[in-house]
Amino acid sequence: MTHFNLLGSENKGPKEGQKGIIIQPSIIMDKADITNCRISAAPSRVRSEVVEGTTQGVSGNEPRITAEHLSTREAQPHFSFYPKPIYNLIPSKAVTLADVYEYVVSDTAKAATETLRTITTKDKATQFKANNFDYITPSGIFTKREKHGLQSTSGILVIDIDDIPSAEEVDDIFFLLLGLPRLETLLLFHSPSGNGLKWFVPILNNEGHSHEYYFSAVSNYLLSYGIEADQSGKDIGRPCYLPYDPDAYINPKCLGL
Repeated sequence: MTHFNLLGSENKGPKEGQKGIIIQPSIIMDKADITNCRISAAPSRVRSEVVEGTTQGVSGNEPRITAEHLSTREAQPHFSFYPKPIYNLIPSKAVTLADVYEYVVSDTAKAATETLRTITTKDKATQFKANNFDYITPSGIFTKREKHGLQSTSGILVIDIDDIPSAEEVDDIFFLLLGLPRLETLLLFHSPSGNGLKWFVPILNNEGHSHEYYFSAVSNYLLSYGIEADQSGKDIGRPCYLPYDPDAYINPKCLGL
């Protein structure tokens, strides 16, 4: 069974005048907390403790993932950044989680995001997104976005949750993900369409297990909560578009707080 160990601490809300949400990682919320929480404020109740658990649906002797795993790497580049369009396969630079967060909460992709959300035809929306959004490769740093172009792994997995029926359910799942006791959220933001989420969590992918293995483990864990991950995330070279989301969440340690 896969073991995860999260270290909790006191809750911290956003700094005055700051976009986004900055909350300590191991918040534990019941249904009332999730229902009452809004993205513009920190959850109302926080419990700080060490939590250990196991995922469902996988077997083997996987390594324990602790909060310290990424603490020494928080300032190091994790991903390759690609200027639009999606057909550009050569990255322009390497970026950190903090860089991605700053990009998403800035106005850089605001116009493109707002325009995309007015497009009602799926094919037109897909084409617009492909041509107008910068993106990253969450699995690591690439010389070229292809399977054999991977230069170094990020130790981070991104789960896409798409086609959520309503804005209220998007909000509920947003805070549910923050409160999951066995996986620590590093970064979380809304998808370009607004009806999905991009969830960044730590993994150990240098211990003899593949990207697909960890993706399956986390996907199975989410299924126990009735949440289905987009299976395209199995692709190690899968791109992640960077939209505008002023309500994005980042783990404080990724900012060095």
